[in-house]
Amino acid sequence: QDKALDLILSPKCQAAFDLSREPAAAHDRYGRFEMGQVLLLARRLVESGVRFVTANAVSNPKNTRLSSFQIWDTHFDHFRLYNETLLPEFDQALSALLEDLDTRGLLEETLVIVMGEMGRTPTINKAKDGGRDHWGRAYSVLWAGCGVKNGVVIGATDKNAGEVIDAKASPDDIAATLFDAVAVDLPFEKGDRVALMVNGLGGTPPAELYVLYAKAHALAEERGLTLIKPYDNPQVIAGQGTTGLEIAQQAAEAGINSAEVIVCCGGGGLTSGIALALEAEAPGFRVRPAEPEGFDDAARSLASGKIEQNPSALGSICDAIVTPAPGELTFPIMQRLVGPGLVVSDDEALQAMGHAFNRLKVVAEPGGAVALAAALFRGAEIEGDDVIVTISGGNVDADMFARALQTLG
Repeated sequence: QDKALDLILSPKCQAAFDLSREPAAAHDRYGRFEMGQVLLLARRLVESGVRFVTANAVSNPKNTRLSSFQIWDTHFDHFRLYNETLLPEFDQALSALLEDLDTRGLLEETLVIVMGEMGRTPTINKAKDGGRDHWGRAYSVLWAGCGVKNGVVIGATDKNAGEVIDAKASPDDIAATLFDAVAVDLPFEKGDRVALMVNGLGGTPPAELYVLYAKAHALAEERGLTLIKPYDNPQVIAGQGTTGLEIAQQAAEAGINSAEVIVCCGGGGLTSGIALALEAEAPGFRVRPAEPEGFDDAARSLASGKIEQNPSALGSICDAIVTPAPGELTFPIMQRLVGPGLVVSDDEALQAMGHAFNRLKVVAEPGGAVALAAALFRGAEIEGDDVIVTISGGNVDADMFARALQTLG
């Protein structure tokens, strides 16, 4: 108790809490309302050396029976409270906080997390003026600072904002991301989803890949192991090239001497391997990489003549072929041997999955169906009469496969 009293009564602590020391312009910029002054105080505490600050986004709108600490719990009067008070106040105060931390050189060493303990129902209830009740199945968290990439959206819900359909993150994932961002050793082993979220948020592209590679290299050296990268490796490229040998052999048996060969493309291992094999065995064929929209790093790299990076590693249902960038080994091969990239939407990949099962009795994952989707929906961009596609991978869960089948009507 004595230590706590000494801390609270110390001149440094009292100075940190003294908002009267701030100029009038700062009060105006944050907003002369409770939420703005709370976040102004949060900035002062960070500047004074406080390591952990909890700032409650409190507010006191007119004509409501909710207290300032209940104000976001809008089971009724939802739209008036959000539109007239909560969102304008929060936008003004938070943007001022982030701007101040950045200009004062504190944002790179301060992790800012904006979150609650639950979301709100995707449907509006029948309370007075409409309300949204508690909903734990889907909600958002905003991150800034400590190397978090700006403008990146990770994950997605369905069209009703009711269920997470991509990159679902648990409270453990959030905690692991927090620990990782502030360089605290994790108290448990990071699982696949935890590592994915951590490395998807931190650093700059393509840190998601290189962070893991650095750890893998260290482990390989420590244990005397050989590291085989998933696509940027000579053995992997050669192994994938056997697919090209099969294509050449089967095409020759069918009397096909020239064709467009569309390949599902991630980092380029399969694409470059097939291209090398066809260069030797079927030089009349041209390989075309296929990718999902928003993650078309190979297509953009081929168009620009240099390796281009994806802004994020998350955000497409075709996640099996989403990589930070083409490989250092694979891109020169693709640049020399393949044609322009083809890009399809997630919806088109789902439709291709449905057609693959309905017509071919083949189960494909979204990323493994993008080549078929390109053949089905990008015909104007494909040359010649003969088209060969790869379907690479059937790792799809029941819910995603059901969505694909529903596209058949």
